[in-house]
Amino acid sequence: MKQTEIAYVAGLIDGEGTVTISKSKLYPGRLTPTYQLHVRLEMTCEKTILRAQNVMGGNIKSRTSTKPGYKTSYRLVRVSKDAYRFLQLIKRYCTTKSPQIEIGLRLQDEGSIPALGGKQVPEDVVTFRESLYQEIQQHHKKNHVNRN
Repeated sequence: MKQTEIAYVAGLIDGEGTVTISKSKLYPGRLTPTYQLHVRLEMTCEKTILRAQNVMGGNIKSRTSTKPGYKTSYRLVRVSKDAYRFLQLIKRYCTTKSPQIEIGLRLQDEGSIPALGGKQVPEDVVTFRESLYQEIQQHHKKNHVNRN
């Protein structure tokens, strides 16, 4: 894969993409939430999203708006280990999303544990994952400040 293509897609993610950690809700039988790294790119240009797919991999999902005059949008998402590998590939080209990328990589590097076979995740691991989740949420809030 050409470095120029990797850098191009990194620029798309840095400007238009999302790097985040999702948190599952607790439900009966689940003792702790699960946390998952996500990288998402969504735009209305199918040609651009197809080009990004060549670097990111994954599947493209389209959403057609019910609002008149709105274009169809195309979404490409990578999750967990796939997101981690992709972020490792693009991190040196990113500026704006660098803090979120580093937090996401830490989730996979330091917050992953071997399968527990149905046992409860240790509290210190849950606490660490929650701290990363909160930290990445703060970065999203900073990036969505009202600019009026």
